[in-house]
Amino acid sequence: MALDNETASLIFSGLGHDRRLEIFRFLVRAGYEGITPGKIKEHASISASTLSFHLKTLKAMNLVHVSREGRTLVYRANFVLINEAMAYLLANCCEGAPTDAMGFLN
Repeated sequence: MALDNETASLIFSGLGHDRRLEIFRFLVRAGYEGITPGKIKEHASISASTLSFHLKTLKAMNLVHVSREGRTLVYRANFVLINEAMAYLLANCCEGAPTDAMGFLN
């Protein structure tokens, strides 16, 4: 699925807060296994209510998925969406010339 400007703007605005970006990057590091809110709270050193607010925002932007495993909630980064967002940013890289975009950014 290719993103349009409006959707991409919403995704990047969702990551535009330093705490949400920190939480999202922590979820990325956790990988596909995901992580519990308690561990995120401990890592980010924030209150439960603040964490809840940021996770709710990330979920509303579809940047995270949440599942229940027994009595525990597990949050996971939406890797498909973030890859689409990165592809959106790099779609017109180098005026269409074939290139290793990551090498270009170094």
